[in-house]
Amino acid sequence: MKLFISVFFLLVSMSFAGTITLDSIPVRMVGDPDYTLSASTTSGLSISYYTSSDTNVATVSPEGVLHVKKAGASLITAVQSGNSEWAADSAYQHLYVWPRKGSLFAWGYGASGQLGLGSTTNQTVPVEVTALADIVSVSSGGKHTLALKADGSVYSFGDNYYGQLGIGSYITQKTPIQITTLNNIVAVSAGYSHSLALDKKGIVYAWGESTYGQVGNGSNAEQKTPVVATAGALAIAAGGNHSLALDRMGFVYAWGSNGHGQLGNESTANRMSEVRVTGLTDVVAIAAGGAHSMALKKDGTVYVWGYNYYGQLGIGGTTDSDIPVQVPGLADIVAIAAGINHSVALARDGSVYVWGDNTDGQLGIGTTVNSETPVLVTGMTGKIVSIAGGGNHTLAITSDEQIYTWGRNNVGQIGNATKENQFSPVLLDNMEGIVWSEGGQLSSFAIVSTQKAQIITFPEMTTQTYGNADFDAGATASSGLAVSYSSSDTNVVKIISGLLHIQGAGNVSITAKQAGNGEWAPATPVLKSLIVSPKEIAVTARDTSKTAGKEDPVLPYDADPLVGNDSWSGALKRAEGESPATYSITLGTLSAGTNYSIQFTGALFTIKELPTSLFAAKEKSALTRIDQNILFTQGIQGWIAIYNTAGQKVRSIYVNGDGAYPLNLPKGIYRIKIQDVR
Repeated sequence: MKLFISVFFLLVSMSFAGTITLDSIPVRMVGDPDYTLSASTTSGLSISYYTSSDTNVATVSPEGVLHVKKAGASLITAVQSGNSEWAADSAYQHLYVWPRKGSLFAWGYGASGQLGLGSTTNQTVPVEVTALADIVSVSSGGKHTLALKADGSVYSFGDNYYGQLGIGSYITQKTPIQITTLNNIVAVSAGYSHSLALDKKGIVYAWGESTYGQVGNGSNAEQKTPVVATAGALAIAAGGNHSLALDRMGFVYAWGSNGHGQLGNESTANRMSEVRVTGLTDVVAIAAGGAHSMALKKDGTVYVWGYNYYGQLGIGGTTDSDIPVQVPGLADIVAIAAGINHSVALARDGSVYVWGDNTDGQLGIGTTVNSETPVLVTGMTGKIVSIAGGGNHTLAITSDEQIYTWGRNNVGQIGNATKENQFSPVLLDNMEGIVWSEGGQLSSFAIVSTQKAQIITFPEMTTQTYGNADFDAGATASSGLAVSYSSSDTNVVKIISGLLHIQGAGNVSITAKQAGNGEWAPATPVLKSLIVSPKEIAVTARDTSKTAGKEDPVLPYDADPLVGNDSWSGALKRAEGESPATYSITLGTLSAGTNYSIQFTGALFTIKELPTSLFAAKEKSALTRIDQNILFTQGIQGWIAIYNTAGQKVRSIYVNGDGAYPLNLPKGIYRIKIQDVR
């Protein structure tokens, strides 16, 4: 019997787990200068690249330079791709971007004190809420309002029947009062009679009416102080009696009233705690109407679900949907908003699309006919950069910070000093410097910056060539203040004395900035791409030769001058071979670096045969002594015959290898003939 023993070896490829730490990102404001992220790895490897989940809000360069574009939220991720030793890893932080802080103005219905003016009087024109300053966001519900300050504190005012002010009582407030249990808040949203707040850690707080579970804490009991509804959120939206939250992975969660499928979970049953909306991924923004919901995806498409009696889902027809469906015909959308029964979308080019209920002209299309599909709003001058939906009215802000309103106006919520409905956009010419707007059920609000707005105009830059002179990129600010620049790669372009100085060939991003002053607010930085091409230079090789058996000489060439102190490296090369023939000369390793593109013209290298006769044609200076030697250095072996000018042979010398051989000849001119040479 034979015993066979087999030994098996299991080879396991192992990678160590490294950890990335991405530091918390402070809340940014529109117009802030670029911010450099701070991240580290336990592996010691550098961060491979960074990403932003919503590039409409902010972009981030592979090197970690954060550039904010508009108010909103985005997930910033640092990625380390790993290697053979270390596994790939990533880390994230929430980014919140606010508009510039400013004063709060209110108009419209004030019967419950929701305007915060200390009275219950309606206002047909905007009036400053003097009790508040440094406001960065505002949200108004049925009869109450929430205001967020730049220090992260929240103030509320208006109706408090269900405790929706969050102050621990049911007393209505005509002037703003702080919700002292909240701090580090980055966003607020008001429903009909409940409220939401989101803190910097992603915790969602809710309070007020919870008949339908809209507070989201597992109970239908009203809450007069904030309680935790969920965590891990990036954005929030309060509808009439339901709530939405967007998480950092791009999923949407909902809770509260669901009679029309507004929770989007293939059901019409109310929920007292969160449920994930069916089938939605890659969402970057959310909005909630009276009983319908909206989501904007990263690819610029819009999805809707819920109540559709007025066509507010925009999908054609008036049938409710309890799952998200895409709104046809919309693309490249950057913002969404919802009224009670109408919807609004803003395209990247500033176009505004509306659909749904139009009973009071809230679609702004000049009629009161509802629309079951998106239609374009016309009649506004300037690019629209922000939108908001009120109860039955709509607001839009232009790039030069003016505001248009339209729709229902029975209590002055349009703000044009009348109470007549407006079926087309109306410019409020008594308002400027507006950086944010919000519509309540019957009221309107605007944040007005105390500084004038300025806009940077930055034309596209033409391709430059390495070696070009310093130049101005041509950006200007509407304020007339000087614009400064920064470069994403100083190996390509440096900024010297306000001019762009080319350092090398490559692609680079140039950011134009204007920091503002006491009169002018910081301008939103504008980023443009610049291509620097290598400098084309001509290199022309020269024909050259050698005698067979000799060492190659350095191959000569002529070339255009290089930039500054740049220098050549390497050398030309010829084709291989040592037989007497003609060989091509090529560029070889000759290089001036990656900043140059060489246009090469070749030449010929000739190897000549060893001559059969040599002439000592150096006259007396060649042979001045009768004992002068003749030197051979080509490994010749054989007889050398020496002839005088009369053709007579005067000497024969046997040469056997390199060395010096004596001539012993008188002065004169001689011809040397190589005879039997091997």
